[in-house]
Order: sequence, then structure tokens, then C-alpha cells
Amino acid sequence: MSQASKIKNLIFDFGGVIYQIDHNKQIQSFQALGLDNFELFYSQAMQKPLFADFEKGLIAENDFRMELNNILGLNLPAPTLDEAWNSILVDYIDESVNLLLTLRSRYRLFLLSNTNSIHYQVYTAQFRKKRGFDFESIFEKVFWSFQIARRKPDSEVYKFVINDGHMNPDESVFIDDSVQNTIASTHAGLPAYWLRPGKNLTNIFDAKSDLIFE
Repeated sequence: MSQASKIKNLIFDFGGVIYQIDHNKQIQSFQALGLDNFELFYSQAMQKPLFADFEKGLIAENDFRMELNNILGLNLPAPTLDEAWNSILVDYIDESVNLLLTLRSRYRLFLLSNTNSIHYQVYTAQFRKKRGFDFESIFEKVFWSFQIARRKPDSEVYKFVINDGHMNPDESVFIDDSVQNTIASTHAGLPAYWLRPGKNLTNIFDAKSDLIFE
């Protein structure tokens, strides 16, 4: 039996895999508000504790806004701050969404994403308006970090997903575009597939919906 044929459970990351994000656009938005070094506070590779805590749902939205203003040395009203904060969000990758709709007839699909409640409200509404149904309905279960109080690459989040999803790790693969998250997942006992830069989901599945292992 081939490695691909054993897979029954697919766990997907969200940003960069299913949804397009743009860190540079967010940086530019804060620059337009007078902050020239937002990348020192928040980026894909490095984040201040405030952002990690917000992604775990440990901080209320209004408290996050207040603290974000404080550490950035700004005094922006909530709508202005939210607009800049949400500018990282671009749109769903249509090819990836269409593939998921095909894959769900063969696999159990799950989602595991580091995200926060402010962003969540935007992209879930965006999908509903665009597609006419709820994004989360594509999956058997979704694991948003702010709802489960856990985030990648902490090892406990992968173990939580395996247990809560009643998965056999030997029949499961987690797909993420961040190599640090895939390494952590593998170390935690959940096999992982790194979606390399320049590739999307349609590049790693063949015509029979088998995952193409490199």
C-alpha cells in the first residue's frame, strides 16, 4: 500500500494555504498611519506576546485594541485600527477552495489555524457573501486558535487536534505553508506536509486526489 493511499484525514492550515494574506500590505497600512516599523512588532516569523495571546483568545478585542495602540505609540479609534489590522487579509484562493470541495468526498477534512476573532469575522463573512454558504461547513471540524486557546507551533495543539478529531496519526497529514509548524507537528506525532513557496494545494494532489509526497 502506498503512503498516499493510507491517508484518511487531512488537516489544513488556513492563511497561505486556503486564504491569501499579505503582510506587506498590512505594514504599508500602518505606515500610512504614521508607524514606520510595524514589522518589528508583527510578522509571520516573529510576533510580540500580545499577538500570540490574542490568537489564543486570552485577550478581549477591546483590550487588544487598547494594548496595540499602546505598544505602537498610537491613539487610533477602533474602526481605523481594525481597518489597518485587517488589511493583511486579501481573499480566498479559489482553486484551493474548489479542491477542498472535491477532496471532502474522499477524506475527513479538518482545519487548524492561528487566527484571531477580529480577522475571523472578516473572512467568514467574505466567504459567505462570495459563495453563499459557510466556509466552516466544508470541514468535519475546525480548530481556530482563538477558540481552542492553543496555537501552532506549540506541541499541545497538534495532540489536541488528533484526540479531539479521533484521528489515527498514521492515517493523517497536516498541510501548512510554515516549515516551523510542519516540523513541530511531526515532532508531536502528527505527520505533516510543507507547502513550499510558490505552490498551492492543486500542485500537491494528483488527478485521483492522492497527495503527492515529495
